[in-house]
Amino acid sequence: EPEVRAAAVANAVKIVQAVSESVGHEMILRTVLQLVDDASTHVRLALGTCLSSLAPAIGKDLTARELLPVLLTLLRDEETDVRLAVLNSMDPVQETIGVKLLGENILPAVLSLTTDAKWRVRLGVVSALPKLAAHLASEKFTPEILDLCTKMLVDPVFNIRRATIDFLAEVIDISRRGGSADAASWVLQRLKSMSEAATYEPRLTAALALESLCKHSAAEGGILEMSTMRSQVIPTLVKLSRDPIPNVRIAVS
Repeated sequence: EPEVRAAAVANAVKIVQAVSESVGHEMILRTVLQLVDDASTHVRLALGTCLSSLAPAIGKDLTARELLPVLLTLLRDEETDVRLAVLNSMDPVQETIGVKLLGENILPAVLSLTTDAKWRVRLGVVSALPKLAAHLASEKFTPEILDLCTKMLVDPVFNIRRATIDFLAEVIDISRRGGSADAASWVLQRLKSMSEAATYEPRLTAALALESLCKHSAAEGGILEMSTMRSQVIPTLVKLSRDPIPNVRIAVS
């Protein structure tokens, strides 16, 4: 029965922890992983929710060899809730396999979901990025994330645009800590372009994003230099404060 198989998956962590031998770990893991093609969404959802928590117990090698391919398969599952479950539970895998494998495997799979038809999945991608950012070096993380932000800032769903706005400061900070100002330059150029759009939604997004960046730059050691604020941010905000659409003007005030 699907309920029994789902319960077995949920208890897999306890079972693996109770078996100390690596051979036992591998046997149990392979038995559980066979359920990746289970016809029951309930079972695959249990896999998406619980599998990542096995990583610390089975170690890096087994995680990379056996667990990671199944997680990547589940990220492409036809059911929205299964894909979201994997996105929301990847922390233990990130901590176990390290930066290199994470960047080579998980990040491309996650970024591929930015075009998912379900808006909840796209929102899940943006929500997962701060956790991924903590594990990836700036040279690997920043270029790909900037491409993602290009798409997400114009997503038709406001919640996704809002989540992307909240994440922009972190992208800039990652790039800055890596010794580069490229992300800040890209973000400000993109927002300036959006502030000049013919339709009001990109202008509203630009106003909200610039306000957010101002808040992250107000204190000493902020993400943007004061010279950058004066030359690039403030002039754009002044222009948006005169926008014909009230919501845009309110966002600036």
